[in-house]
Amino acid sequence: MALKEPKKLTMEINHQKVSFPEGVTVHRAAELNNIYIPSLCSHKDLSPFGGCRLCMVEIEGMRGYPLSCNTIATKGMKVLTDTVMLRELRKEILKLILSEHPSSCLVCDESDECKDYQGTIRKTGVTTGCRFCPNDGQCELQDIVDHIGITEIDYPIYYHGYEAEHDDPFYDRDYNICILCGRCVRMCQEVRGTGVLAFTYRGSHAKIGPAFGRNHVEAGCEFCGACVDVCPTGALVDKVSKWDGKPDGFHVSTCPFCAIGCQVELNYKNGRLSKARANLDPEVNDGQLCLRGRFCMPETTHHFERARKPMLQKGDYFREVSWDEAKEAVVGKLKGIKPSEFLMLVSPDLTNESLFAAQKFVRSCLKCNSIDSSARMELPGGLGLWSKLFSLPISIKNIAKADAILAAGLDSRFDFSVVGVKVRRALDHGAKLVTIDPRDSNLARYAEDWLQPVPGTEGLLIKTIVDAVVGKIANL
Repeated sequence: MALKEPKKLTMEINHQKVSFPEGVTVHRAAELNNIYIPSLCSHKDLSPFGGCRLCMVEIEGMRGYPLSCNTIATKGMKVLTDTVMLRELRKEILKLILSEHPSSCLVCDESDECKDYQGTIRKTGVTTGCRFCPNDGQCELQDIVDHIGITEIDYPIYYHGYEAEHDDPFYDRDYNICILCGRCVRMCQEVRGTGVLAFTYRGSHAKIGPAFGRNHVEAGCEFCGACVDVCPTGALVDKVSKWDGKPDGFHVSTCPFCAIGCQVELNYKNGRLSKARANLDPEVNDGQLCLRGRFCMPETTHHFERARKPMLQKGDYFREVSWDEAKEAVVGKLKGIKPSEFLMLVSPDLTNESLFAAQKFVRSCLKCNSIDSSARMELPGGLGLWSKLFSLPISIKNIAKADAILAAGLDSRFDFSVVGVKVRRALDHGAKLVTIDPRDSNLARYAEDWLQPVPGTEGLLIKTIVDAVVGKIANL
């Protein structure tokens, strides 16, 4: 059953009549109508926080300057977002934020010329300014400073002097340039449901990180990179693409590392894959990725052992050939082959389109049905036992709405963490979880029952449970 669309209401923003869905904040209503309100802590996927206080507005009938990020928009509301008073208040608030942030480059008269001469020196271990920051040119804080027009900072400058953290895998952290917006904390707790990150300490000593001084591995981090994606500064950055700079563009594709089919944005720089980020596909991954999809694609693509051109074996060695020569060689070997002499083995990680093309090639061109998948090796009990289950038209997003979940052999910490997000969301709404796995898994800690069959008999156990549910087996 399709969800009912929220009711549309109207209001005025800057004397312009706009429409918005019922229940959203003033900030989101403005965003949906392409009206810019500065903010460093607000994000459409996260709960209101009100930490940066830059999104203050004037609302007719309300005292003071309410924050647009946590004020619900109502019908007939009249809002002003860019008055003289608001501009002055935002300048002072932003100056206070910059007083605890390496900000010399942000207010320097020679910042533009500096870019031409700091290409190498910027790759330092400590960020002391924009030219030394891996997020230079793609930073939300830079954009807001330019928009508000900060040219000097009147407050004493305080540098925290934290040691940059490079020990954990996949991404680096430099909390000297963290502005405590709380986006990473809310993403980890509200969207991912893992609760690894939190505010540690308070006041001038406040800092982001796992509790009790643990590292991210010990705290159960899934290294999904969602916190990196929402960080408005360069406090969190990918290790692999750290110094690539602003991407030239991106292409949307399908992650090749498993059969889920998550949509990814492949960022490229100078014709080379730089990094992968989640695409906002609501039907599959909904803006989330697992460790492999988020961080491993550039290194896999550019690995020195990866074959980048077609190779044909000549004697004991392989040599590079053109695509035409490679295709001629394959066609030559397939010509005259008998159907009984052929078998195609395909990867379960291929897209549906590729799998369709493969089976059509075997059945239409070679006139046989000899096609199988290596998934058989990973499915206890055989492919036939699972085929009916796989044929059910169930979207991953429906897992979050389930009342009961049966997870077989699923450890979603590093692989399939997109599914783990949906499972935890369902648990938050009262769903029951049963896991079937002879090994320990991250989902076992959430399960009401953890069934541990003999390895290789998981499929038979599931079949037994299903038969009992439908009444084929009495007195189980």
